[in-house]
Amino acid sequence: MKPTDSLFNYYGYLADRSGLDLTPGIRLKIERAYFQPAEVGEEEHSAKLFLGLSTAYFNLQLASNGKIRFHQKGTARYTPPSLVHRVQDGLSDLGVSSIPPERHFRLLFNTYFAPQKHTRSTAIIGATYTSQLNQLDKELRAHPDEDCKNAAATYGAICFGFPGFVTLTPQVKVELNGKTKFVDLGTKIKELLSRSQADALKSLRIQRRFLDSYYDLHFDPADLNVLSLTLVAGDRVSLSTSSRVLH
Repeated sequence: MKPTDSLFNYYGYLADRSGLDLTPGIRLKIERAYFQPAEVGEEEHSAKLFLGLSTAYFNLQLASNGKIRFHQKGTARYTPPSLVHRVQDGLSDLGVSSIPPERHFRLLFNTYFAPQKHTRSTAIIGATYTSQLNQLDKELRAHPDEDCKNAAATYGAICFGFPGFVTLTPQVKVELNGKTKFVDLGTKIKELLSRSQADALKSLRIQRRFLDSYYDLHFDPADLNVLSLTLVAGDRVSLSTSSRVLH
């Protein structure tokens, strides 16, 4: 396996694709930016109008019936804290926990830089079969201004849209020297290190889960390409105590 293929093998994601499969073990970080209304002649959503951010986390969990559900982790945080009394938009994001459980979910990107004329920057779609997700994915891409829920109903699917300035970051839980750590999806081994890569390779050990067991990933200790391996949920990474890592 090429180091860069991890996300495709586990989550169906490639750089030129527009969606990512959401599976149990993933945590969604939802950040929403707030701005003061622009006055006449002012540029909307400029830095000087920025009020702050809200942040909420949702874990994807596997229910006993085999379906996936979203569970909110803690309460939403506001930066600065006084922002909670000034805004209401972010309350809609908390509705993620009310998305009906389904067997398959996908995070759908509109574009990397959403045009202002598009009100939906991203969406979560869910269905019983992946074929339904593929059909809905194609429909929403062809008609980006179409009502998300109405389009989903046509295919017997679910769609939860996120309007406005919001960022959804999938995160995965890994182990680093025996300690649990959440990292953004797409994080590479080398991004965990805080010292020379050559020194790290001498003691680096990577274990990946397959079915119900863990297996060592074998690599050439002289080949730095292994440091480009993308982490997936459940990975275990260990280094000797003399090799510093990021915490």
